Amino acid sequence: MCILARMFVVVIAAGIAFAGPSRLAHSKGLVGKGGVVGFMNRVEKTIALGTDDEVERFARVRKLAEKGQRGRAVREIQAAARLAAGASRSQYRVPMYSEIAGELLMEMKDYQGAERVLERALAQLSMYRPEIGAIIINQASAALYRETQQRARQRLQKARQELRNMRPTLKWVNTDMPSLELAPPPSTSREAVEADKIIREWMSERRRGFALGGDYGEFSHMLLGQALTTKGNAPEAVIELLAAVEAAPNDAIARYSLGWAYLTDGRLRQAAAAFREACRLGDAPAGVLAAYVEKSWVRFKSRRPPGAKQ
Repeated sequence: MCILARMFVVVIAAGIAFAGPSRLAHSKGLVGKGGVVGFMNRVEKTIALGTDDEVERFARVRKLAEKGQRGRAVREIQAAARLAAGASRSQYRVPMYSEIAGELLMEMKDYQGAERVLERALAQLSMYRPEIGAIIINQASAALYRETQQRARQRLQKARQELRNMRPTLKWVNTDMPSLELAPPPSTSREAVEADKIIREWMSERRRGFALGGDYGEFSHMLLGQALTTKGNAPEAVIELLAAVEAAPNDAIARYSLGWAYLTDGRLRQAAAAFREACRLGDAPAGVLAAYVEKSWVRFKSRRPPGAKQ
């Protein structure tokens, strides 16, 4: 692990050690363990380790959520997340902020917004876990991370169910855009066999947790995301490729791969945006794909039932 990464781990270790089990214990709160306010009660002591501005924003989010002013609460929690992301000792809290934003958006029935935020929360958890796992952390903080991941996955599954009928299926995309040949290769193909191997190897590494300080960076996320796309598991591929983009925002290949995962999942607008960004970063063919996908989205939108939203 590079010197900078080791310094990042040491700083996080100091912060978590300072928190201690008692600092991270569940507070009684206003609504017990239920709902978004209940979750905020349990992360409150961790947030207290942040800057004064971060802590003040979190306090405002609690008050707004308790009053039912969810839209304002989402804006405040996203601002707090940006503050945390800017400091190495605060980055491990960003997934918690994203999960809270996702909870609020789900309560507002903004399923598309919730899907985006919760996918990013899971990508962030995947990114930061190796750094957290490289040190011995106390049981309370480990449980908090597990709870954040579990809640985010549950809410994300519900959001996807709500959005399922509002997007083109892979079959429709293949029919409407025959030149792209999006269907995943047969399970007997060489590509699928190689994808199976990659998925098994990296998931095995992930289960071991990289607790010995192994590197699980941009390339690993991108490789696993590409393999999952090949196997037709686009929803999980999106999470891995978002982690790759988060780790390397200027990597055109990561953006391009994310575009294909979105496209395979029927998320045409997000696919076009990812392809446009890949083109801006130097991948010229991605610009052609972006234009083609954008036109396909317009055609699909005209076929949709009145009042349906994406």
